[in-house]
Amino acid sequence: MKFICLLTPANRWLSALSRAATAAMLLVGTVATAWAQSESDSKDVDTLDALIVSANRAPTDPLVVTSAVTLIKPESLRSAQIDDLASALAQVPGLSVVPTGGGGPTAVFMRGGAADHTVFLVDGVRMNTPDASYAQFLGAAGTLGLDRIEVLAGPQSTLYGSAALEGVIVMDTTRGGRDSVGRVRVSAGSFDSYDGAVELHGGTGKLGYSASIAATSTANDRERNDAQSVASSTRLETKLNEALTLGWTLRGQESSADAPGSVGSPYIGEVDTTDNLSTVYGQWQFDDTLSSRLTYEWVQREYTYTPVPPPLGSPRDSPYFSQDTRNVSDWQTNWDPTAAISVVGGVAVETETITSVTPSGVDGFDNDSRGAYVMAHTHLVADTTLQAGLRYDDFARWGDATTWKTGVSRHWATTGTKLRANYGTGFAAPRPVYVTGGPFYNPNPTLLPEESKGWDLGFDQTLVGDRLVLGVTYFENRFRNLFTYDFSIPGIINTGKATSRGLETALALTPMTE
Repeated sequence: MKFICLLTPANRWLSALSRAATAAMLLVGTVATAWAQSESDSKDVDTLDALIVSANRAPTDPLVVTSAVTLIKPESLRSAQIDDLASALAQVPGLSVVPTGGGGPTAVFMRGGAADHTVFLVDGVRMNTPDASYAQFLGAAGTLGLDRIEVLAGPQSTLYGSAALEGVIVMDTTRGGRDSVGRVRVSAGSFDSYDGAVELHGGTGKLGYSASIAATSTANDRERNDAQSVASSTRLETKLNEALTLGWTLRGQESSADAPGSVGSPYIGEVDTTDNLSTVYGQWQFDDTLSSRLTYEWVQREYTYTPVPPPLGSPRDSPYFSQDTRNVSDWQTNWDPTAAISVVGGVAVETETITSVTPSGVDGFDNDSRGAYVMAHTHLVADTTLQAGLRYDDFARWGDATTWKTGVSRHWATTGTKLRANYGTGFAAPRPVYVTGGPFYNPNPTLLPEESKGWDLGFDQTLVGDRLVLGVTYFENRFRNLFTYDFSIPGIINTGKATSRGLETALALTPMTE
């Protein structure tokens, strides 16, 4: 097992974190390697292989999935030498990734929607809310320690709730496997850019484990545009017996990026963010037809903006701090009464506490919610899948929303052709401060959630012995009650409608192997 000391420029907090994380990684690696050497049989650790999880919240054969979904595997990213998450997502057809510089805020746009119309899920946790953007996380996130990435396009609120108007990006922390595998990466480049990472995963007996640590630093080309980040992940999963599996995940990311503003602007500063996410879960397999999974999730995000003082900075600029803490309990049950019918249902209860600190004072909000969902798909007709689902969400601050989705797919094995079509609805809940009022916002208790209705029609065609896949999808979405800031109030109001439509095409080639 090899370990490296990550090279970084003279940044005090990053250097300290790197040394601590490297030491921790060394300890985990030493213990895990010794443990793995004592027992090499880890056949009880489950793997998902090429199954699609996001479309139905359950492992599903891609041939019967009705939605347009892209699966990104770690090995393909390593082959392409893609180390950051933003670059990985930029490979997905129809996905527009807009960075603001190395390590800076990065936005994702799907099918003509807004940047906050996409939900990011990590280990089953919805990590972004209206008060906790994914932008800083995505700008600094790498791909190390991820088992899979799935991009599910179209309105998906039926399974994933608020903000899934245009799609969902699902990421899972690496699961352990039969063999112990360690990887080390280090690189350096222009603009004082450095990158290093260590990863270990494996299995022993009934236990699967993984751990990773990565650090990056760059000065970028522009003055006062430095960025640094340190990220780590850990997963432990054990199959106690044929019926019960227990697991725990922990992910953390700390990043610091200069905010130089527009050229010539005196509003310049530094943005520091911390993202921490942990899950504890248990899954019961009662028999071949019924399973249930209970997950507790804790997510916390902190954002700090520190302005540069005059004379370089503006005397009117001010510091800002916000913290978003969420506790989520999710109970999901999968029922497969026959080989032709599958049903997924569940309930979720969430508490969210939002705190912001400005020179004018401290503001606090809560945004508790609960939801219930059910999705069924059938294969009553050979090679044909029908899907339908319904969800109800209730928010303490503004009210409730009901969403639904239906889809159909048909696969012809003789020609390698698959046709698929979907229609669904989505919604985005308003921030509590929009409704109750707060800094820069007057209250608007009549504010409605943003809503979307969308449909798509497409086909996938395999060629050259299934090594080449051609995919084409046409989509159309209609939005209403979009949020906009009204300076005359001042505050947020609902206004207008919008329509997006387009054509997505993809061509994927699987290289030949020995």
